[in-house]
Amino acid sequence: MKDISVNWKTGPIYKEVVVIGNGPSGLALSYILSGRWPYYNGKSHPDPMLTLRLQSLSKSQSLLEQDLAFLSQGVEGRGSSAVGSLLDAMLHPGADQGLDLDPLIEWRCHKRIDHVVIGKGPPGETMDSNILTLSLSSWMELPGLRFEDWENEACSGSNGNRRVRVSKVAKYYQDYIHKQRYHFLFSTSMYL
Repeated sequence: MKDISVNWKTGPIYKEVVVIGNGPSGLALSYILSGRWPYYNGKSHPDPMLTLRLQSLSKSQSLLEQDLAFLSQGVEGRGSSAVGSLLDAMLHPGADQGLDLDPLIEWRCHKRIDHVVIGKGPPGETMDSNILTLSLSSWMELPGLRFEDWENEACSGSNGNRRVRVSKVAKYYQDYIHKQRYHFLFSTSMYL
């Protein structure tokens, strides 16, 4: 176990929040802590009941300030987290039915919360690079950077929404923190 202060050149530092783990959840949380909050954009979802619940929301409040238990009622998903399934349903509406619809979330600027994200290695590095993802590439996306857009720029073209090598997802995660301009918030080689 390493003392967290030994990796900082200036000695101990103090942050309001420490995010432990720099996988996809840690990256997404850092995006929110960096001052980008999700809002419902008013579009309809293929599930009419979810659309009704979403339309009851206050447009001036972020989804973070809403009753997520109420919103996630009846939302089906692959994972065990109801809120995670709601987020998936809003970011990729109808994806389980093969639909490619625009997200129901827009990201708005808010006050940044001082934080650091710590992990054992660079984001995505612990994944086996020789295997294909189980999910389509769009399901690997992080807020604020579509995988297809990144792939067009970084890989000279996209092969569409299909399964990709895990090494490509790891590269996407590493490029993501630089494109969002918060690579300085990440510290690797940390063990707690």
